[in-house]
Amino acid sequence: MTKEFDIYEHDNNCRYALGKNGKNMIICIGLNPSSATNKEPDRTFNKICKIVDTNKYNGFVILNLCPERGNKPKDVLYDEELANKNAKIVKKYLDKYLQAPIWCAWGGNIRQKKFKDYFNKISHLIENRKCACESETAKGHPRHPLYVAGDTQLKEFCIKNYIQ
Repeated sequence: MTKEFDIYEHDNNCRYALGKNGKNMIICIGLNPSSATNKEPDRTFNKICKIVDTNKYNGFVILNLCPERGNKPKDVLYDEELANKNAKIVKKYLDKYLQAPIWCAWGGNIRQKKFKDYFNKISHLIENRKCACESETAKGHPRHPLYVAGDTQLKEFCIKNYIQ
């Protein structure tokens, strides 16, 4: 995949969307963004690109449950205004790429209440969409991309069961 990233929405300490337009898109929803930008990738972003390539997509957009940047999820705080803004941006991309499957990739840190609260802001937007993940944690959460091989094939993930 070329390093031309034409999707990039951000402000101050937040990143809402990062990716590359293509004819065969996938939407990846992670927990919260770390340092990747449209010019400087990070480990998670590079792994996502490898998995996107492996699964034969030529475009993707990375969204997150929480848009606040942070390498340590424990340092992220819940903010209602930020959650609402993020939900609007998530909806915008879901509407733009109606046929794109959703790759659930938020990992086990969603067990923290603040991330559950962020998830609840968008869960109704994805509950009827085709979803996938690399694999699931022991507790049934879709695994974070850093914890799987780059040649991992995505598999179906039943988001309705997960939400319940």
